[in-house]
Amino acid sequence: MRMLDETRLQVGDIILSTQERLASKVIRGATKSDISHAMLYVARGSVIDSTPEGVHARSTGRMFFDAICAVHVRRLSGAPSEAQRALILEHARTHIGIRYSKSEAVRSAVGTARAPSRQQFCSRLVAQAYAHAGIRLVEVPDFCTPEELKNSPLLEAVPDALVEVSDEYVARVESDIDTNNVMRAATNAVLAAARNLASGIESLGDIDAHLLEHPSDDDRFARIFEESGYLTAWQAEYEKNRWQYELLLFVAGRATWNDKRAYCLGVLADHGDLLGRHDGNRAGYTILFGESGLQSFGKLKTLYERLVDLQIERRAVALQWLDRFAHKYVPGPQDADSLVPHSEEWLSVLSRQNPQQAQMARVIREASGEPDGCTVCGDVPARNYMLANGVPQPDTVLSMRLCDDCRGIRKRMHGEVFEPL
Repeated sequence: MRMLDETRLQVGDIILSTQERLASKVIRGATKSDISHAMLYVARGSVIDSTPEGVHARSTGRMFFDAICAVHVRRLSGAPSEAQRALILEHARTHIGIRYSKSEAVRSAVGTARAPSRQQFCSRLVAQAYAHAGIRLVEVPDFCTPEELKNSPLLEAVPDALVEVSDEYVARVESDIDTNNVMRAATNAVLAAARNLASGIESLGDIDAHLLEHPSDDDRFARIFEESGYLTAWQAEYEKNRWQYELLLFVAGRATWNDKRAYCLGVLADHGDLLGRHDGNRAGYTILFGESGLQSFGKLKTLYERLVDLQIERRAVALQWLDRFAHKYVPGPQDADSLVPHSEEWLSVLSRQNPQQAQMARVIREASGEPDGCTVCGDVPARNYMLANGVPQPDTVLSMRLCDDCRGIRKRMHGEVFEPL
């Protein structure tokens, strides 16, 4: 058996493979191709694709290929820019949950394309994601095949993208719970119930729009989110991987030192993207809840607050392990906790720790016109403080510049005690 070699992949890569479903065989036969499926690599260990389950994320660590199965990895020649890559991922992620269109997938293969629906199939999802970023991989992104993607003149092959794995390894992985499957099931349960109430709903974003237009449906949608398990799906991953959130469990784990180091460095590398997505959703639902008062938005706000906290905890454990057992691999200054607020070094470290907070600090500083104003509101006078009841960690900011009002508010609301720096 084989699996993808994560060290060879980059975000935005296109993975093309074979499946054994009837529709797959039809597509391969009609296109005279060795492949029938396309996936978009969106993060370390994760792809998004469109299957009969709908558009969802799945783990590359659970994708295994027989030796006879064709697998190709394609990458944009020269690689997409950061802005283009962000648009590609945005498109794919906003389509999570959208239903699969078997008929359109088959029509794309036999050349009887019509006006496209909002529903998806694998190669359409990938081609449209790239088109969203201004990159036209194929002539007709709405109706294309995996074979057309494979042969796109804009793409180049990624060599040696697979590694051999033992049958014992495959059995061990497949015997463990698939937490992505828990999330897929919960998402599909939400959307199935939502479509019974409003047939025009395709994606999770459609639910937000529907609630704003029909607030009287709030009670029913709040129950849907609760009863589907969507609000608690994160618990499966948390229980399975408690060691990611508790240093003692991580230290006691049987993984090798090299594997632990690689995991920690991976957490730090992915932190900005994961935290940014969760915090963006948290901020969005905070605004929606504040403006509408709808309990559905309040529940989603609470969910993303929890996901933000969990991601920060993962980063903290990774940093603590590196600091104790692989000190030279800890990024950034070791005394980052006491950096002078609003200095470039302070902003640089804060961007790694919490990119949303760093961006907010920059915006507030520029909007207020007060470079020495409060980190939170921009008011003057303000003084430099350090969080006295925080836990010092390498490459982590604990210092802020606060006015008296914000210092008092943070103490009353969060129990934070700041002492002059």
